Amino acid sequence: MIRTQYKQEIRGNPGDCYIACLLYVLKEKYGITTSVEIQKDIFVKGILNARLTYFVGSLNEIVRRFGRPVSVYISDKYQTQAALREISDRELSVSTADLNIDFLKNLIDEKQFVTFSVDRYLFYPYYHDYFFATASKKDDGFKIMEPFSGKIRCIGNSELNELLYSTRKYLDDSAVAMTV
Repeated sequence: MIRTQYKQEIRGNPGDCYIACLLYVLKEKYGITTSVEIQKDIFVKGILNARLTYFVGSLNEIVRRFGRPVSVYISDKYQTQAALREISDRELSVSTADLNIDFLKNLIDEKQFVTFSVDRYLFYPYYHDYFFATASKKDDGFKIMEPFSGKIRCIGNSELNELLYSTRKYLDDSAVAMTV
């Protein structure tokens, strides 16, 4: 298991965990170094600049601050439509997608890193809650960066599949995937 500097700083808030994941991707993929202060600033500006969909406010800020396009895939059409009304940058795209294991693997092959929604319980079996993790390819399996602890671990296909379907299975919520 490997530790990163990218951790969820505002405990109990799923918005902060996907920000940590995307900042981790920016570092690993593009060499962009950030700080805890930047992470918290993105979180605050995301709340202040969102009307309906908090996460789009944060994504707008990430695109504005780092100049990298972000793509968001949501398994629910209603949530996709709500998110589309919040976009303020043409480098941020949101679309509806059938987020199945093949779709996720193809995204990982194409984009190298994918941040996606999971049930927190699969990492910390205390309670079920919406959470995010980042997956990338590792030999014949995958690396998962989990932002609560900032740890990276290796998993296989079946574990990736379980993580992907966990928000629908345990939380009865739509799945979300993001790429930078």
